[in-house]
Amino acid sequence: MSTSAEGSIVRPAPNVDAVPMMHGHRTDPIRLRLDDLLTRSFYSGPGYVFESEPWVVPEDDALLQAFAEIRDQDRRHAHVLGVLIQQRGGVPQPGVFPWWNLDLNYLSVPTLAKFVLEALDEEITLYGELIGRWPSDDPAGRAALAAVRDEKVRQVATLRTLSEQATEREAAAYRAGAEKVRKVRQAREAKAKAAAEAARKAKAAAGKPAAPGAAPAPVAAKPVAPAAPAAALPDPNEPGIPP
Repeated sequence: MSTSAEGSIVRPAPNVDAVPMMHGHRTDPIRLRLDDLLTRSFYSGPGYVFESEPWVVPEDDALLQAFAEIRDQDRRHAHVLGVLIQQRGGVPQPGVFPWWNLDLNYLSVPTLAKFVLEALDEEITLYGELIGRWPSDDPAGRAALAAVRDEKVRQVATLRTLSEQATEREAAAYRAGAEKVRKVRQAREAKAKAAAEAARKAKAAAGKPAAPGAAPAPVAAKPVAPAAPAAALPDPNEPGIPP
């Protein structure tokens, strides 16, 4: 804010994108796509995983290492995209990352791998469309974008194999855990059923009349009513139930 020669206050102009554009303006589809890919690379889908709090087990180490490598590669890609934006007269400025409304907390790492793969597949498509629109008089820029896209393809190939293995391993662990819980429950129910049957037989024997001339049967203590089967309430110590 300043004053004019007459002493009146001169207010500054509103904030606008005053960066000169060499090949168009912010409605240029090439520039818009560059900005979008810059945002995706700067924040990175795998990087967003590390910003959340996933459910991690030791067997997830290979996937987490793959996420870290892709995140590092995305940072290099962001630098390449920033240079291309500058060459078109713009200023590299990441926008709002496209996954801001997703809650990835407490999801398993194999589940998050599917999210990362979907993000990478979408980015490969976006790079392909941008390469198709890229000016023919800039072969260097086209080659840079093609190199980034090819690296994304390699990322997907590596990560998809790890994801499939982790998904199968997770499913097998769930099946084994469910089977263990089922066997424990069956054993508990069988024990309760046997106790109930024994109590029924004891009660029937106590009420049976004695044979003629037989010595009177000793008076037995009144049988205690059997406890309700344990299956009536969940067992807090049952495997598979957290504290």
